Amino acid sequence: MQLTYKELEEFIAHSHLVGPEKRIALQGRLKHFQRAGWPRGTNQGKGSRVLYGIGQTLLLSLSFEMLELGMRPEQIVQLLKFEGEAMPRLF
Repeated sequence: MQLTYKELEEFIAHSHLVGPEKRIALQGRLKHFQRAGWPRGTNQGKGSRVLYGIGQTLLLSLSFEMLELGMRPEQIVQLLKFEGEAMPRLF
């Protein structure tokens, strides 16, 4: 399974009950994670088509759960880069 950016955005919006009026904030958070190089392989540069695999989708979903707990994106990336990249394989 691979998702386009739009499909990933739709999935996260649906799973976190993000309405159309809050989509800009969701897109900003996704871009913030991309600029931080999270998850690995998603910061391909402007105009490049990125396909998100199941592992990347799982890690981004977990990242958004952590945002809801009040963690900052920088903390999330640091924590998940340290231990989280094994998670999709373990899952």
